[in-house]
Amino acid sequence: MIETEKRDNLNQDLLFSIIVPCFNQGEYLEKTLKSILEQTYSNWECIIINDGSIDNTEFIANTYCKQDVRFTYLTQKQSGVGAARNHGLRNAKGKYIKFLDADDWIQSDLLEKCYPPHNVELVLCQAKFSFLNTKILHPYHCNITKINFNFENLLLNWGDGFDIPIHCGLISSDLLKNFAFDEKLKIWEDWLMWLFISKQNPSILKVKNAYAIYRKWNNGATSNRERTILDQFNVYQHAIVLYSVNDRISRNLNEKVFKKLFLEKKTLELELNHLKN
Repeated sequence: MIETEKRDNLNQDLLFSIIVPCFNQGEYLEKTLKSILEQTYSNWECIIINDGSIDNTEFIANTYCKQDVRFTYLTQKQSGVGAARNHGLRNAKGKYIKFLDADDWIQSDLLEKCYPPHNVELVLCQAKFSFLNTKILHPYHCNITKINFNFENLLLNWGDGFDIPIHCGLISSDLLKNFAFDEKLKIWEDWLMWLFISKQNPSILKVKNAYAIYRKWNNGATSNRERTILDQFNVYQHAIVLYSVNDRISRNLNEKVFKKLFLEKKTLELELNHLKN
């Protein structure tokens, strides 16, 4: 189901829990929290989880908590974004969950325009992005409303032309009852969440307009690209075991990683040759 129009007479009894993990992102946190405070739909709670930050995260979080009782501030030793999101999930009271990283933000009418109709378990909206410290918003690289949200497609084709930013979803808390983010993974922990949700065959509303905005960080060092590919291999192995993936699909996933490593090696050789010349 795809929808673009505003719905009137929204039931204000429906509580949304917005979970904001933060690690040394105080510079951007105020914009994130301000975008939540300005929501035109008022029945929400925001749970801020400080993942061991040493910047001004605590000051900004406490400022918003004093300003509005809908904000809650939690702290933990530095344990990673997965652990912070799990901390938030354990304390969330809402019927629907929204994850929002501390350097991203949402349009002021997101909750209103993405309000789930009766029996809809998952709402997905479009996204836009901005490069670090710029105000220009760019379209996301794929049309989220056209993604085939089934387990095999997400398993096999994630990262090859499409993905779903975690802050594009409003997720029924029932879908996440038995889910926890893997706290050891360095990347794609959200991919495992989408796989978990897709296995439940949820009813979905797709909203054509973009109400979620994320910051794009430039990180193009060769060593980081190689590390990311190896981390991707580790996530694949985790998914293969977790979902008892058959041999055919397992080979397909592993071959994708090996091809990426081969191409990365060729790219590195070209860069080194260019430097020598």
